[in-house]
Amino acid sequence: MHTPLGDYAIYRVQYTLKRYLEMSNPIGGYAIVRNAFPSPNLGVSSLPRCGEEGKNRR
Repeated sequence: MHTPLGDYAIYRVQYTLKRYLEMSNPIGGYAIVRNAFPSPNLGVSSLPRCGEEGKNRR
């Protein structure tokens, strides 16, 4: 049984942990974010899914 306060507490813990990991390991945190959201500057070829689709089309 979830209460709004309980859900908020869980959210706060997850958010705090995430922030702590980013601050304690900025390079690792940056790499995770970069992999999750590839930079538009890298181009479509950097996205593995699009690359696979392109190979299959060829």
